[in-house]
Amino acid sequence: MKNLIEENLLAFVGTRSDTNSKEEHNVEKFFENYFLKLDYFKKHPEYCGLFDIPGD
Repeated sequence: MKNLIEENLLAFVGTRSDTNSKEEHNVEKFFENYFLKLDYFKKHPEYCGLFDIPGD
């Protein structure tokens, strides 16, 4: 479990997402891809996705 946590953490912090750049949204895709690999969301993809927040 420790290795899995470390692997995911390193992948997350290694995802370039500089504010006000074209890379800013890379972290969104990172999380979407991560969650879509989980069995629950494979079975229920309608509960996973990227959604705009008004005013954000």
